[in-house]
Amino acid sequence: MTLALDNRSQNKESSLTQALRQIQELNSKIAQLEQHHQNYVQELPVYL
Repeated sequence: MTLALDNRSQNKESSLTQALRQIQELNSKIAQLEQHHQNYVQELPVYL
């Protein structure tokens, strides 16, 4: 019984850890996109 509970809480922990890692990856991708967007906007001709 205790073993099963420990196992379950470890699974929950690892899925939380996975979710956090995915969030961090997405955040860095978003940061990259924002940077590309800034670069693009700065390079646009003024007359648009």
